[in-house]
Amino acid sequence: LKSHLHYIGTLFQEVAKNQGKNFVVSPISAEIVLSLVAEGAKGDTHKELVKAVHIGPNQQEALKSITPKLNSAREDAKLLSANKMYVAEGFDINKSLQSTATDVYQAGLQNVNFKDNVNTAGIINKWVEEHTNNKIRDLVKADQLDAQTRLVLVNTLYFTANWVHPFTKELTSQKPFYTSETETKNVEMMQGEFQANFWHCGYLKAKFLELPFHDSNVTMTFVLPDSKTGLNDVSDKIQDYIGHDKFKDRQVAASIPKFTVRSDIDFVPILKDLGVEHLFSANADLSGISNKGGLSVSHVQQQAYINVTESGVEAAAATDVGIGLTSILQPSDPVTFNADHPFLYVLKEKTHNVVLFVGTYRDEALLKFGRHLLEFFISKTCILVLINSISIY
Repeated sequence: LKSHLHYIGTLFQEVAKNQGKNFVVSPISAEIVLSLVAEGAKGDTHKELVKAVHIGPNQQEALKSITPKLNSAREDAKLLSANKMYVAEGFDINKSLQSTATDVYQAGLQNVNFKDNVNTAGIINKWVEEHTNNKIRDLVKADQLDAQTRLVLVNTLYFTANWVHPFTKELTSQKPFYTSETETKNVEMMQGEFQANFWHCGYLKAKFLELPFHDSNVTMTFVLPDSKTGLNDVSDKIQDYIGHDKFKDRQVAASIPKFTVRSDIDFVPILKDLGVEHLFSANADLSGISNKGGLSVSHVQQQAYINVTESGVEAAAATDVGIGLTSILQPSDPVTFNADHPFLYVLKEKTHNVVLFVGTYRDEALLKFGRHLLEFFISKTCILVLINSISIY
């Protein structure tokens, strides 16, 4: 667990360096698809990848245990993961890798003609659309594929659920959000009062609010620095708290922005910063994929959405929220969690302590796609869609 948390912390910090102010990333989805590549890597290529992703000796057993937890379709919540291998016609993959991909990663395999790049891109994109409820279209561009492409690995992760304690839509209104110590922008602020897990950590100088979803083992934790400019300090220490559970059940008066973020993440520079060099060079050893040799990875990309709104349920009681944390509280007094400045959030499957998504919200004005994206999402409380793809030449 300690190694896994170190991987999450390192990945988060690397993505933060390469992304804009608002981003969302899925550590587990990246880990799954890179672990599958590592199954076919040998020598220094394997060593670099194992070190960067913190792949343990019992990785296959761990993934066999975790994978079923990433597929749960219930009435009010869906968590769905899928893996697919697109293999060039006439290209032979080692039987042992095929077996591992099928048995451990539950990956489907399909032979395609990469020379017909337009048609093949359409085939891959159709599968992606079907596994993301049509939320991601045209992920793969035809010019990314050619006669030299041998293998494309794709992972999808989709989550949608309703809050157990929804925010009250009538109370959502424009409120100031601090983008610096003194500057503000108006954002749509959701408000509600409910029983929830709460923790204030003096060491980290941050408040934690964990919100559950109906019919789901997934929770979303908001991490709000005490200081309006404290997000970088809290982010630097993410691995110190992401695996801990020191919450207490409290009555909480919460104000949280309603937001949508999309991230397109190029993992190649991130992995290179983490010491993975051979994988992308002519010196790559991917002989575990095929004995023919001459293979290397051309790109590793991840695309993620997060959409956080009020629940469709309108019966929840809520009050307006004041600013600040009360220092001495009676049991009946609600604590306040007013996210009116940059914060971090984590979505986690609690049964196995698996971090599904982690991201930051700093400035609504920097969202890449704006409010018009909302019309493309199902009317649920929170929707996330993610794609990883790797092309091997």
